[in-house]
Amino acid sequence: PEQLFRAPWLRQRLKGAQGAKVRLSGETRYLALPYDPAKPFPLTTLFCFARLRSIGGGAYIVFAFDRQDRPVF
Repeated sequence: PEQLFRAPWLRQRLKGAQGAKVRLSGETRYLALPYDPAKPFPLTTLFCFARLRSIGGGAYIVFAFDRQDRPVF
């Protein structure tokens, strides 16, 4: 998923992430990362921007970003 973003800080944190899903909606890019409560929280620096969602029966943490790769509430 790091290839989908330009911001170096975000690319670095996403390097090697498995099972990510991305969706574009207008100016917003949504990034869904698999969530397992037994493992470290994905993108801990963006914890307050995260939403826990069920996608296809699996648990995901969803983040929204604008065109400049800034997190969006």
